[in-house]
Amino acid sequence: VSVFSTDEEEIKIHFYGRSALKSEKALPKLITNLEGSKLKIEIEYPKVIFYNANVVLDVYIPQDYRENIIIDTASADVDISNLDINNFQCKTASGDLRIESLGSDNLTLNTASGDVDIVDFTGNLKADSVSGDINVRCRVFDNNIDVKTISGQVEIDLPQNAEFYLKTNTVSGEVVAKFPITIISFNKMNQLEGTVGTG
Repeated sequence: VSVFSTDEEEIKIHFYGRSALKSEKALPKLITNLEGSKLKIEIEYPKVIFYNANVVLDVYIPQDYRENIIIDTASADVDISNLDINNFQCKTASGDLRIESLGSDNLTLNTASGDVDIVDFTGNLKADSVSGDINVRCRVFDNNIDVKTISGQVEIDLPQNAEFYLKTNTVSGEVVAKFPITIISFNKMNQLEGTVGTG
């Protein structure tokens, strides 16, 4: 699943790919449903014992669209680029999530298995992951970041002039901070609370 920004005024959908099964009944179907101002895009997969297909869904969003986007996938990679959205939610069961050049008042991510790579981001971020690494690089930083993972490495890259409050806790792993931190509390290598600047 890929979501792009476009200078056109209408939403466009491109659904394509290959299937090893030739029967039309065995092909995945694209279903769209418009309810008021809400557009729902869904892929319906055939109920067959042996299914082998590689399909791609590209969605093109007008540049001036600022409302909400919700993505929910079972097994697919997700690519997001060049968007400025009020609220963005993405839930994946299996697959990598890549986000580049995104501005969002509230970005909410929930992944079960897969890496999360966010580049050139600004806004509030809440991310929950069961298994996979999370890498975040912020364009500017004056927001909140809340990241939780059960198994995986978390790396957050902030501008050098960032000021913030930091609270980390890990069961298995180390906490490394490359900012000059005024420590509030500290417990060996797995718990750290403090402030940077006036954060």
